[in-house]
Amino acid sequence: MSMKANRNITSILFIAFAALVLVSCQNDSKGSSARTYEICNVDFASWKDLVKVKESVVLKANIPLSFPEKCLVATDRIVFWDSSAKTVYLFNADGTFISQVGERGHAKNEYTQIRDIAFSPDSTTIKILDDHGIHNYSMEDGHFLGLERIKSDLSSSVWKFQPISENHYLFFCDEGENTIIEYEIVDGRGKVTGLRKRECFPYIKDCFYEYNGEYRVVSDFGSFYVDDFCNNALTQKYAFDFGNNALPNKKKPQNYEAFERINGTPEYHKCIGSALETDQWIYLSVGGLDLKYYDVFINKTTNNIFAGPTTELLYLGTCGDDYWAIPYPDTVKEGSCLYDALKDDIKAYPDAPILVKVKIDENDI
Repeated sequence: MSMKANRNITSILFIAFAALVLVSCQNDSKGSSARTYEICNVDFASWKDLVKVKESVVLKANIPLSFPEKCLVATDRIVFWDSSAKTVYLFNADGTFISQVGERGHAKNEYTQIRDIAFSPDSTTIKILDDHGIHNYSMEDGHFLGLERIKSDLSSSVWKFQPISENHYLFFCDEGENTIIEYEIVDGRGKVTGLRKRECFPYIKDCFYEYNGEYRVVSDFGSFYVDDFCNNALTQKYAFDFGNNALPNKKKPQNYEAFERINGTPEYHKCIGSALETDQWIYLSVGGLDLKYYDVFINKTTNNIFAGPTTELLYLGTCGDDYWAIPYPDTVKEGSCLYDALKDDIKAYPDAPILVKVKIDENDI
């Protein structure tokens, strides 16, 4: 074989090796291993056939309750953050009122402007975030346990949080170069690690959820993915492709005025407002086309996707393979998908919030 032929073979092998290295590097890059779901159709309407009510819980209190800003459901407790009263209430699993959790004020055991609520990882403590820090209350009866101070230069900018372990949190920030940070108390001092760089205006929404002991972080405004928090870093777990209906990168707002303009247009899906996950299903609430919110259910096993305009339910959390939800006010009427299951509760408690546990069942679709 001639030297020229040898050089040609060597060149071909080198190009092939370089291509292999390039592909390997691409596969190792952040987000390359994410499972991607293409969401082409968002006109699903047969929610009555997909969403089946298994259980309902009426929250019975001697005080008027409005729609929740957020509601947490544990094995034997329900925590209800009332949007109008700006106060947190504690209930038994059967809906019996236990107590008010703290109260508004400026004392150490009081909160001012509630920014978020969460359970401790062991589900023994109710945690309330405000601009003073994290207020801890007993899950048993709501009594005050203590206040965890946050670094003064962070306290005004943290709006959502996810407890990881004692003195260890993820925060969403609306100021600074990072929207998602890790915060740890080490030797009595707060240690901050930036996890996600800011790419556009910081729209505040529910960006954290827990699944089987793993912590997920929803993408910021203008993006459509879910990260996994592991080993002090974020790695893309799922990506959602809305095609030409997704907000283009060049239109991501960089300030409040641009955000108001983009968010007020009927074009494009704009963000994931919240997400939840079970062994079988991923749920997304998506702010999108025609200024509507869309519910998206993705079967992780079959890859079947059901996406359509939100109708009656605000989804709150998970219980095994089921979801806890609460009907939006004045949506459960005769002929609606929840009416037959809830009509007796509504008749008996017309003004009380009703939680429902629902199963997502595609067998009737």
